[in-house]
Amino acid sequence: MVAVNSKNYGIAPGRWLGMAGLFVCLLLSGCQSTGRSSVAVGPGVGPQANQPLGDKKRAYRYDSNIFLDVAVPVFDPGIPQDDAKLEEEGIWPQLRRSEANRFAVQTKRALENTGAFGAVTVVPNPQMTADLYVIGRIQESNSEDVKIKIELVDISGQKWDEEVFKHRVSKGFYRDKLNEGKDSYEPVFREIADYVYLQLLKRSEQRKQELKKIAAIRFAQSYAPEAFAGYLDTNRRGVVELKRLPDESDPMLARMAPLRVQDQLFFDRLQSQYEGFNAKTDESYHSWQKETLPEVAAAREARNAAVVQGILGAVLVGAAIANSDADSTSSQILTAGVGIGGALLIKNSLDKSAEARVHKAAIDEMGASLDIEMSPQVIKLNDENVELQGTAQEQYQQWQAHLHKIYQMEQTPDRQL
Repeated sequence: MVAVNSKNYGIAPGRWLGMAGLFVCLLLSGCQSTGRSSVAVGPGVGPQANQPLGDKKRAYRYDSNIFLDVAVPVFDPGIPQDDAKLEEEGIWPQLRRSEANRFAVQTKRALENTGAFGAVTVVPNPQMTADLYVIGRIQESNSEDVKIKIELVDISGQKWDEEVFKHRVSKGFYRDKLNEGKDSYEPVFREIADYVYLQLLKRSEQRKQELKKIAAIRFAQSYAPEAFAGYLDTNRRGVVELKRLPDESDPMLARMAPLRVQDQLFFDRLQSQYEGFNAKTDESYHSWQKETLPEVAAAREARNAAVVQGILGAVLVGAAIANSDADSTSSQILTAGVGIGGALLIKNSLDKSAEARVHKAAIDEMGASLDIEMSPQVIKLNDENVELQGTAQEQYQQWQAHLHKIYQMEQTPDRQL
């Protein structure tokens, strides 16, 4: 209960009720202006000014023959370490880990649609070789609201930019038959692709070419650090700079070419794993989105109603107290009515909060069933079958170890038989 002494503020008791009524009107957005609109809207029939048809989509035009290869590491799922915070934010780790993979795949697809990049690859971490890295972190995802932070970093370690992208799915999204089979989060991934595309256009041809050279040398250094020392340097800001290039006839450079091809082929094969996981979880995930959207929207509206009604209740109770000294019978009746109304609003606020908790419990139950797994794969290389098991990251580590083994074997001079 909020006690307000109207005398301290020089406001007459009667005016407190009027101000409280105005505050109620503004918060509930129920006040209507009696004035006419100054905007001429026309008769609503007959020919109208030309309007664009359908959704406005960016027309991508990339006038360059230098295409940067892009790595999209599996997103950071944004899972808090504190169990209490998990409960408070309604996060199911299984679901978020699934989304971390799904969102990376969706971002890859959107980037490929621009036609402005070379190979766009979903990777388990940012340690693979690429020219540009699109690093994402899920800040919110509850089937109604999605919020993703994107950071762009190139192979030199230079940060291009970062941005947070948000999208709210309309309550009627699934009522429209035209949206059947569509991903309700699709707009946020189109925005991300537009953003990365525009950042790319800011880079000069010289810089893009330099990034590709840095990528090639950094890959070579991971296998033969001594042979490729001195070509790169790191400045005080931690950014890698190109000092000079190896000779094109350098035999060590030639030996790196097939290893680089095999490295890229591994990630090309891995894409089927990520796409397969995406397809495997499609039905369950889209059902989760569709079923929980009304629950999430209802919970949010219940929370908002609880906050508004709690504030209104406090204001009206305060107004009643401020007017309690009034002598007239009518003022006393009005004061009592306002006080009762405020108390009812506060009670309704508590009821709405309980309703929000019920919706949250339903959301939690629906989000408990999804998890992630990565199937094993067998790769044939030089007439040898290489079996990879575990997570995508573990499989890549096993593959790298195998390529290093091949490199070391080739270091041994050929023996005359």
